[in-house]
Amino acid sequence: MAIQTLDTKIKDGANELDLVITQFSATETVLFLNKLLSMLSRAKSVPTENIGLVKQAINNVMQTGVKAEDVSEVRMELLGEEVFPMMIDVIKGAIAESSEDDQLIIMEKILNQVKLRQATEFIPLSLRSIDNYVSNGMTIYKICGAVIKFNFGFLLKGSTSI
Repeated sequence: MAIQTLDTKIKDGANELDLVITQFSATETVLFLNKLLSMLSRAKSVPTENIGLVKQAINNVMQTGVKAEDVSEVRMELLGEEVFPMMIDVIKGAIAESSEDDQLIIMEKILNQVKLRQATEFIPLSLRSIDNYVSNGMTIYKICGAVIKFNFGFLLKGSTSI
């Protein structure tokens, strides 16, 4: 199956970044989700039920048949709604609580999916290069959120992403 891309623009202060996001390969998707599940299982400050919703969404997609613990039936119904902002918050919380090594691994995996378009040139982003093109740290969060949404929006019921 062909890997899809998404053209998007993200504001960085007064500048606008023209980005091309590439879909994770099948193997990269599985490895990323496994890493994310591992990080979620160690997160302590993120509400348990929110973590449970994200785990359940991943279990649904992987068709494990597993029901996440600590998730009420009412909250499970939210998986069919637009709960992506909550999912991003849970993921950010899990990443923030992880070791610096885990944070670097996740950030590099995410940024490797992004190229900056400048005229006819496509510049791959990485942890080493991003400061050359992005002036605001919050912009990096926006870029990461866009990559996660493009690659994992399918975790929500009825989503047509991916």
